Amino acid sequence: MRGRRSHDPQVRTLPASEENPYAQIRAVREIGLGSVRRWRLWGTTDPRRWFNLDIGRRHKRAAFIVDIGKRVTPVVTPDDPQRFVAVLRSHGIHVEER
Repeated sequence: MRGRRSHDPQVRTLPASEENPYAQIRAVREIGLGSVRRWRLWGTTDPRRWFNLDIGRRHKRAAFIVDIGKRVTPVVTPDDPQRFVAVLRSHGIHVEER
């Protein structure tokens, strides 16, 4: 699985600069997007998490923390959270929903 090069629109929200095979994903946890997180377009104030660039985030309600075993974990905001979860589960990845 590659970031922006993937053909699945829900998977391409993972960082484009690194390759993230499904086997590398340990777990995924859903979190709510409060008003502060929804307006964050990119980056983070929390050194443990990195929000991907998403100019449409302010209209979304769910985000997912992707545990890939690194110090900084990516946080993605897919357009269709249910499909995103279904794709991950079809690859045997545990998704903790809120």
